[in-house]
Amino acid sequence: MNKLKILFIILIYILISDYSSAIEPKDHVILARVEIDTKNGLKAIISWNIDSNAKDYTVKRKLLTEDSWELTLAKLDSTATTFTDSAIERGVGYEYYLLKNCSFPTDTIPYTYEGYSYLYVGSQLSVPDYRGKLLLLVDNTISDSLGFEILRFIYDITGDGWEVIRREVPRTETFDGKAVSLIKKIIIEEYQNAKGELKSLILLGRIAVPYSGDYAVDGHEEHKGAWVADTYYSDIDGEWTDEEVNDTLAQRQENKNVPGDGKFDHNQIPSDVELQTGRIDFYNLNFYGKTDIELIRSYLNKNHDYRHGRILPANVGAIQDNFGMYGEVFASNPWMEFSGLLKPENVKAENFMILKNTSARMWAYGCGPGRYWSVDRTAYLDQLDTMNSGGIFSILFGSYNGDWDYEDNILRSVLAYSPFALTCVWSGRPFWHFHHMGMGEPIGYSTKVSQNNQILYLSNAKYGHRFVHVSLLGDPTLRMHIVAPATDLTNSIEVSFSHSKVYLNWQSSDENLLGFNLYRSNDISNKFEKVNKDLILAKEFADSNPLPGKNIYMLRAVRQTETATGTLVNMSQGIFTEMEIPVLNYQSKLSEKLNCYPNPAESFTNISYVVAKNERVEVTIWDLEGKFVKSLNNSVLSPGYYLQNWDLRTETGEKVQSGFYFIEFKTKNKSIVAKLNVIR
Repeated sequence: MNKLKILFIILIYILISDYSSAIEPKDHVILARVEIDTKNGLKAIISWNIDSNAKDYTVKRKLLTEDSWELTLAKLDSTATTFTDSAIERGVGYEYYLLKNCSFPTDTIPYTYEGYSYLYVGSQLSVPDYRGKLLLLVDNTISDSLGFEILRFIYDITGDGWEVIRREVPRTETFDGKAVSLIKKIIIEEYQNAKGELKSLILLGRIAVPYSGDYAVDGHEEHKGAWVADTYYSDIDGEWTDEEVNDTLAQRQENKNVPGDGKFDHNQIPSDVELQTGRIDFYNLNFYGKTDIELIRSYLNKNHDYRHGRILPANVGAIQDNFGMYGEVFASNPWMEFSGLLKPENVKAENFMILKNTSARMWAYGCGPGRYWSVDRTAYLDQLDTMNSGGIFSILFGSYNGDWDYEDNILRSVLAYSPFALTCVWSGRPFWHFHHMGMGEPIGYSTKVSQNNQILYLSNAKYGHRFVHVSLLGDPTLRMHIVAPATDLTNSIEVSFSHSKVYLNWQSSDENLLGFNLYRSNDISNKFEKVNKDLILAKEFADSNPLPGKNIYMLRAVRQTETATGTLVNMSQGIFTEMEIPVLNYQSKLSEKLNCYPNPAESFTNISYVVAKNERVEVTIWDLEGKFVKSLNNSVLSPGYYLQNWDLRTETGEKVQSGFYFIEFKTKNKSIVAKLNVIR
């Protein structure tokens, strides 16, 4: 080591000693607050606390679709604590980039540094009705065991505006380059079929893990080689090669990379990724003796509960920093992101792992020296059964654990065992950028932005930009701001000789709703189209133009949500009901048959009958022993063809048991009986 290099190291040590006790990671951040002023025109007011080390501030703005910060709004001096933007429009989202240049005096030379903030701001910004198509790749060995949970997951994703394409793919437990190629081929095929509408990808179960590169982003030479690279699946048009890297020195077999082995050469993604990708994969998490099917079931259950407002996280962010000013000042990442998403006063220095009976938190971060299965003084595998770990959205950063395809990896284990955690990422090299989630974007959008980022979003991160390992573990469609959905969506159908009409009713106790939106499709795998033109203000709706055949209705409650950075015209998770409008010829309408379909019935049946003249009609359900079950109609009806829905419940609302039931149609001069088989 030459004298100049030794002198440089000594100088750096002296500088760190001088400022480390006074400067913290959050000093490298502008802890900004946003207020939307609608009383004096429409304004966005951004404010922050005075910083005695600040020399000046810069404020820039861009639209979400723009890829540069060309518009500089202000250059402010060191005393500035606020900026007002009066040139904003209702319904438009704006990104703001705040930069401060700082200088801290020391006994030697001043320590200069920068502080950053990114905000996504809007007034009355609307959540979209339709987000695009999503490809759900399912490990074909879990479909039978998790059939109900996977179908419910598809309904949940659909209920937030996605059109889901489901494909079954082979389970691949150990690295297999041919299996990786097969998965990529399926993704490209579906992307081309979708003609530009495929936006997101979920890998559910043990689906082949790609590897790429020859680097050790955590700085450990024995970990140098190929790392996990789900970005390969997200990149549709990049050219990935397997010809150049020849490195077999890594300790793990998976990290070794030689030409032609199916692991790619690239440290960085060769082109921007197109898909918002997330992986739900609990293979080889053996510490607590649970199968990956059990863990996936648990994950999908808590995912469903969160979406439907049954898990209510506190609007706080917890940061446990065991690196301090070391390296790239890693914890400045969560201070920067959480303060914009939650407001600075809601971000605290707290433990990543907390007592078991503590309520859920929205965000949690922890960093420190790490191993595959732990982050020292932050997160430990053997405590996951006795402690609550992380938040709904969790972030960890420690050596080794970012390479998550390892037995009992801590990132995947937090996701599997925490009662609340629904996503987990490894952030530090590089930093992640989540600020778009503050105004309704899903975390998959943040994943794609963070993977593609090079210089658009500057920060203290100096290493790892566009590296292939940047991955989201969990569901990429999840959002921060949850509106509780309506309940008890029911339907009844009127079919006459000339037209059909579907009547829908529902319940909601939320008095602050703006109204409801109703959507319709003929299949859960097809796009849902909006039925209503204006918001539905009542808790009922009549669809005068239902589809012939099957109709699936999706109802979403609409509410204005006050976020940390604006106001969001937000929508709840969709709830569903379905029925079938029969396509009948004229002769069948005049028949006197009493029909019910489907038969056998699992959750409902439709009962059809003809009324020949104005008369009182009784439609009742009886069990095999002749006991009364329910009355569906007892009124005077005009001539016509009628279709009634029975939800397989008794008069008192209880579900009927499996077995045979009689449906009786009765008038003054006629009685017709049909037999229905109910299976549960």
